[in-house]
Amino acid sequence: MKICMYGAQGHIHTVLDYLEQTDDAAVTAICCEPGEDIVWLKERLAQVNQFVRVYGDYHGMLGRENPDIVIVSSFPDQNAGAARHALSQNIHVFCEKPVAITMAQFERLSQTLKESGAKLYTMLTERFKPAFYTAYRAAEDGLAGTIRLVDARKSYKLGIRPDYYKSRETYAGTLSWVGIHAIDRIYRASGKKFQTVFARSSNGFNRGLGDLETTAVCCYEMEDGVLAAFTCDYYRPAAAETHGDDRLRIVGTHGVIEVMGGEARYLHDGGSEVLPLLELPLIFEEFLWYIRTGESAHLTTEDCMYTTYAALKTMESSDTGTAVSL
Repeated sequence: MKICMYGAQGHIHTVLDYLEQTDDAAVTAICCEPGEDIVWLKERLAQVNQFVRVYGDYHGMLGRENPDIVIVSSFPDQNAGAARHALSQNIHVFCEKPVAITMAQFERLSQTLKESGAKLYTMLTERFKPAFYTAYRAAEDGLAGTIRLVDARKSYKLGIRPDYYKSRETYAGTLSWVGIHAIDRIYRASGKKFQTVFARSSNGFNRGLGDLETTAVCCYEMEDGVLAAFTCDYYRPAAAETHGDDRLRIVGTHGVIEVMGGEARYLHDGGSEVLPLLELPLIFEEFLWYIRTGESAHLTTEDCMYTTYAALKTMESSDTGTAVSL
């Protein structure tokens, strides 16, 4: 597979991790926007024997290189347009989430996908973490019984953030940049679609970062009477051992499945037990399989688009202060 890269942000390490293990894909060219650090990316690619051409124009790069896949991971406001252009050329897209930061972008992208023969993945990397995957499989196998409630937590260190985080015109918004992971957890764990959301967020005490929301609370009504909620924040202490505190709790009629600290645990009337972690492929490895076969047990284009839609509706609820129907 021939690959081009646009942007040096986000989770592109997932591609580099895969390239360390295989020689069935090659990056031939990269293109970055002004202000992005392209040096680290070139050096990291060289470490995995990928020696690339550098372009200053994204459209020109795709036209000259004619890749099978483009990795889109630029500034958040650039991703939707870049994904649409590639899809319109029937180039498969592996894109940072969210793939759209407005509903207008989302609708245009949806139309392009309908007309394209290419596939799209967003970087919903948590689906490919063993503890979460183990919890999802346990829930699917009925370990918790009939699921009645799902709740999640996302807490990150704020650290030093680039200027684009300061404006909602360029930053996706915390509910779609951070919260989308929790939204996808809820969707994947429950197997149900969202019906109504009520969300609130605040940009208070954000250390001068403009529009960036530092706290959020979101509640959902889902199909079959399942309820769900999550919180997210940027207040994880700098001294914490990990950058993120990622949790999930699946509550059912027979017990509770919890994910915390990279561990999946089952709590029931007879006690509790740590579940053996299941193995699964790398996310980019699965994307290549999905391209080649049209099948994936872990993530599909439809999943990626639905989670994006749910994130945008969640942001709409927070912005308007009202419950929003999905």
